[in-house]
Amino acid sequence: MLLFLSLFVHINTISAQKERPVILNYQNSSGEKGISFFEYDGNQRIVKGYWQLLDSSRFSNNYYFYNHLGQLTEKYREFSDSVTSSVKYTYNKKGWKIAVDFSRSDGVTGKTVFEYKPNGVLHKIRCKKYNGWFDGEVVYKTRKNENPLWGEIFRDNKKLGDIHLYYTKNGNLKTEKWIIGNRSQTFEWEYVLLPVSYTSPNVFITENNRYRLIEENYSYNNKTGGPSNFKYDEDGKLTQKTFIRSDGIKTLTTFEYDKNGLLKKSFRKYNDGSSATFNYNFNKNRKLVKRSFIHSNGTKGEENYFYSRTGELEKAVWKNFDNWLSGEITFEHAQNGTIKTGIFGGEKFDATLDFSYNKTGNTDCIIWNFSFGEKQEYHFKYINLF
Repeated sequence: MLLFLSLFVHINTISAQKERPVILNYQNSSGEKGISFFEYDGNQRIVKGYWQLLDSSRFSNNYYFYNHLGQLTEKYREFSDSVTSSVKYTYNKKGWKIAVDFSRSDGVTGKTVFEYKPNGVLHKIRCKKYNGWFDGEVVYKTRKNENPLWGEIFRDNKKLGDIHLYYTKNGNLKTEKWIIGNRSQTFEWEYVLLPVSYTSPNVFITENNRYRLIEENYSYNNKTGGPSNFKYDEDGKLTQKTFIRSDGIKTLTTFEYDKNGLLKKSFRKYNDGSSATFNYNFNKNRKLVKRSFIHSNGTKGEENYFYSRTGELEKAVWKNFDNWLSGEITFEHAQNGTIKTGIFGGEKFDATLDFSYNKTGNTDCIIWNFSFGEKQEYHFKYINLF
């Protein structure tokens, strides 16, 4: 059984300066071992996680939510035994985390309160049914204004044990070890260097710092089609897309990003001398919510996207998308959150969309099957950046 759960991860200490945690390893003196994996959005915030015991006896899917200031407000967990839990966070005006409220689907609740020194360094944590069971206090020890180096665990003014803390050279927590009597548990964080991230113009291509889209092959009813090739600058920012279709149409698209890596505009030139300008809007989680265009001949169109509370794409509403598609798409998702199918209801016809993925989890193929008997396909190729 899990003896404790890391308290220190609730402090604003793991700030991902120059690096970010991707794996958390856990083991205790009873031989229990577990591991957690983390997924990030383009703001370098953890948005999803997966935890499991190494013997596969239990696991959970974890979801993280933030306010408009970028502060973590809730962590929601769905366990394999149908239990759910929620941890909600409260901050003061200085942005310091001051309280954590815990609730579980079986009715158990708890509260943890954080106390700081005037300079903002953590001093004490008071726990009442933390994670549903732990009662006690942790008093942290520091040198000057540094991160806490160790902590002492108390209950009813009696010392129970110690917590030892070790950091990476960039100041992020590397190891946290609890020792209470003859019992112990250790948390080990694994980090990767913090990459630069840029949003994609394609809502179906996930913003990704590990893999880069280099080619998209399009075909319509196996009659017309052609490749799109992508170019990036040395920072990994998309700068150019070229498309050559078998019927002679050619386009060249360039892209403009803001300082946060959000795509603002793209400019497309056609080989017939015409052009089009695209504008992009993203939500606070860097998800594409609107793309609109205007062609030099006056033609306009737009796409609007809607997401669930956990960030899954639920619906798309298109008006003159790609200069010919107007209608609404509703999406069905697999258990891991990826899009499985889409149902398109159009003004003049309908379609079903089938999505497939490669071994690395990137979108591999999207197939449109139209109600009038024809289809269009998109196939994607990537390179591994690591």
